[in-house]
Order: sequence, then C-alpha cells, then structure tokens
Amino acid sequence: MIDIDHFKSVNDRWGHAVGDQVLRQFAERISRNVRGIDLAARYGGEEFVILMPDTDLTTATNIARRLNEVTYAEVFHLSGGEQVKISASIGIAALESFEEDCLTVLERADMALYEAKQNGRNCVIAKGEGHSGPGVSKVSLFR
Repeated sequence: MIDIDHFKSVNDRWGHAVGDQVLRQFAERISRNVRGIDLAARYGGEEFVILMPDTDLTTATNIARRLNEVTYAEVFHLSGGEQVKISASIGIAALESFEEDCLTVLERADMALYEAKQNGRNCVIAKGEGHSGPGVSKVSLFR
C-alpha cells in the first residue's frame, strides 16, 4: 500500500486540478517501476496498491524501495511550468496462507503503511510472515 506524503498540501497550494496531475504522474511512475505480472491500482485518495503474485517479501521490498527512490528523486511537472518534489510511504504485507482473505492482507499493509508514516514518512515498512498482532511481526525499515 502506497500513500503520497503530505498530498493535502499539494491540493491546498495548487488546487485539485494540479493534485490530479500529480496523481496521474505518480500512477505512471508506479506502472514504469513494477513488473508486467503486477497489478497496480489507485485505492482511494492518494493511496495506491500493488498486487504482486508469486513474489517473496524480499523482491516486493526491493521493488517498493526502487519506487520510493524514483518518487523522491524525480520532480513532478505541473501545468504552468512549476515543479514539485514529493515522497511516499509504503507498507508491504505478504499473503501468509491461501486461506487468508484479501481484506486481512490489506489491513496488514495498512498497518505497515501507518508504521512508515510514524517513522518519519518517505520509507518502506515490510511486514514479514508470522504476523499475529501488533508488535509481533518482523519489520524492516528502508529509507
């Protein structure tokens, strides 16, 4: 799960039309930085999700780190010639069993995203296997 950091400030400063431009550019960057088998979609507001079939946590984390680096390194071009830099917080959760429903995985990804925001934003948090509640999971922080 990916959330654009402080996106409200983009809308507040330049308006929703410019915010929509940033969302489109961000979606394009996601598409350029995931594999052909991955499915990326806007989840709502400034949140996006990427489904990565047959992917281990290390590979998913590496893809997320690359996306995070590209997001922060490249400016976003606004109409009128202005540019803005943004960052993103990313939470990763792996499917732990085939019996697990997608809402449970999304909840864990959202918890990891919340942790990324609590750790200063512009980072990736990966929740490893064996998660059975807050504080029990294996957590990795990448900036």
